[in-house]
Amino acid sequence: MLNQRLIGRTTSRRGTSESFSCPGISLRKRVAFLFVVVSIALGGLLGRVAYIQFVWGEELQRKALDVRMRDIPVAARRGAIYDCMGRDLAVSISVDSVYAFPAQIKDPEKTARALSEILLIPYENVHEKITRISSFEWIMRKVEPEQAKRVREARLSGIGLTQESKRCYPKGTLASHVLGISGIDNQGLEGIEVAYDSELRGTPGRIIVEMDALGRELPQATHRYDPPVEGHNLVLTLDEVIQFIAERELEKAIATTRAAGGTVTVMDPVSGEILALAARPNYDPNNFDKFPASNRRNPVINDTYPPGSTFKPITASAALEEGTTSLTDRFYCGGSVKVPGHTISCWRDDGHGSQSFVEAVQNSCNVAFVNMGLRLGAQRFSSYVDSFGFTGTTGIDLPGEATGITIKAAQIKTVDLACMAFGQTLTVTPIQLITAMSAIANGGMIVKPHLVKEIRTPDGRLVQSFGVTNVRRAISAKTAQEMRGSLQEVVERGTGRQARIAGYKIGGKTGTANKVVGGRIAEGKYISSFFGFAPADKPRLIALVTIDEPVGEYFGGVIAAPVFNAMVTDVLKYMGIPPAPGEQRDERPAAGGPAFVPDLANLTIEDAREAVASAGLSLKVHGGGSVVTSQEPSAGSTATVKSEVTVDTSDSASAGREGLVMVPSVLGKTMKEATAVLGGLGLNIEVVGSGFAVSQEPAPGARVPRNQIIKVKFSAPE
Repeated sequence: MLNQRLIGRTTSRRGTSESFSCPGISLRKRVAFLFVVVSIALGGLLGRVAYIQFVWGEELQRKALDVRMRDIPVAARRGAIYDCMGRDLAVSISVDSVYAFPAQIKDPEKTARALSEILLIPYENVHEKITRISSFEWIMRKVEPEQAKRVREARLSGIGLTQESKRCYPKGTLASHVLGISGIDNQGLEGIEVAYDSELRGTPGRIIVEMDALGRELPQATHRYDPPVEGHNLVLTLDEVIQFIAERELEKAIATTRAAGGTVTVMDPVSGEILALAARPNYDPNNFDKFPASNRRNPVINDTYPPGSTFKPITASAALEEGTTSLTDRFYCGGSVKVPGHTISCWRDDGHGSQSFVEAVQNSCNVAFVNMGLRLGAQRFSSYVDSFGFTGTTGIDLPGEATGITIKAAQIKTVDLACMAFGQTLTVTPIQLITAMSAIANGGMIVKPHLVKEIRTPDGRLVQSFGVTNVRRAISAKTAQEMRGSLQEVVERGTGRQARIAGYKIGGKTGTANKVVGGRIAEGKYISSFFGFAPADKPRLIALVTIDEPVGEYFGGVIAAPVFNAMVTDVLKYMGIPPAPGEQRDERPAAGGPAFVPDLANLTIEDAREAVASAGLSLKVHGGGSVVTSQEPSAGSTATVKSEVTVDTSDSASAGREGLVMVPSVLGKTMKEATAVLGGLGLNIEVVGSGFAVSQEPAPGARVPRNQIIKVKFSAPE
């Protein structure tokens, strides 16, 4: 029994021992599971660390540097702008700007009061900036030297100064519409400044300072200076002297005529270089914020206007080029011309009568140009409008160039074609017009106008130069030569006589057009214009003058042509272009060509002989007197070279005893010229209208008492 009990206990213990083996196994599994979990976690952490170190490391390092590094910007010096002779037009000078590290400012109230007093800005503005949660703040940019000195002397914690460049225009308002302006951040905003901003701006630098977590500068910490790279310099095609002359004469004209504004553009017709570009009203780019924003608008490239008669050379050139008109053609003007549904008047009410092609150009006869346009037809006329560049931009290197308004060939009605032929029903920009007329001056080639001649590094090395860019041929050299001759007659004997310059051959064309405001013709408001080139046989320059809304007299030959005369007279001397030997003395019309009969009334026989000889004519005298009383053909008409002018004479003494004088012809003369002629004979003048004399009463040849009033009607070409 005892053995059985022992055996039973043993069995029982074994059983118990066997029953405890399951919990032991479970513990080991748990330990193993925990080990695996910890290993996975550690592996994940190690992977994460590796990922952060090797994948994000560079970015996180950069962010950490950004947190403890402070950048103080250092602006690059903007490149200078020079005229063609190397004279300064725009330069940059070094100035100081005031900045703040808000975290370093110990007493914001005291600091704000001090800066407010020195910089003359409101205390609240300064206090708000220096208490911001920010690492860097500008307090005031580009301060005056005295203010910068006082800030340094104040030794304010957290306040510093850095050097920037400030744009300076040493010539003030000169060429302001070309140069434009630049902003506070050294960026170009208008004009050449913005057109070539990428070249002028340069690359900014910076000063890097290491800070602690509280924004305090660490002693012996990282300091780095990345120097700025100065911008490139520009050499313009403008000549400062020519620009000054252009602006001076434009200013005088606007003051005299009380005009609203005006422009002058001077260009080399062969190279396309702009020698001067002036506009009024203007502004000072050093203080542009003190002028109306409208003053900064450049009307030479931004504004369009009806060209009026200055467009007529385009019609004439197209007609000659296409062969629909020749120099030998004649046109009759009775004062108007009818087109389907409309009657178009000439500027001269009684018409010009029979006239040659050259006379039609000289007289600026609307009727003749309507006929030229109708002969061309809409399709061919439009092709020349496009070829001369009026349907697109010229590509001049200034921002915001506008395009003129023209009618597409398919939409042109007969009346539209008739009006466009003499410069109405379309608009152009001054730069388009002078570029188109340059083709006539240079032999038929459209050249791209440009203002920048060279780009150079700060040490003077050439980066890029800009030469002649021939765009396309508009007309043949032959047609251009014929047109130059015709336009020379406009200045010698036609509507542009006030542009004549003694000793030089000048070609040009006057223009007078109603101003268009809001798409409608503004009654009583005109744009007077004149373009001309010199010397006419081999032009070195071409200039366009426009006067906007002159008060009173508004005819282009009276208002704009004298501006050209005064300006170009000085420019030719400055450029060293000598007068042509014997010009205006020995020059005679070609044999067999047209000659223009001079006004011989009241001249002595000797003076009359000299006058007709200069015109290429001969004189036949009737009567035994010493003073011319009448003539045939009449003054201003056309005759063949070497033909005779027959005059009647009388004794000046007997005329004096009778107290009568013969009324001379003033037809075709300006108001000033007519007044001088009549006044010289003791006659008075009653003026009706403005422009050229188109009729007079009493008629030429009548004998009237001295002090008699002669009523003269004036009219202006469109």
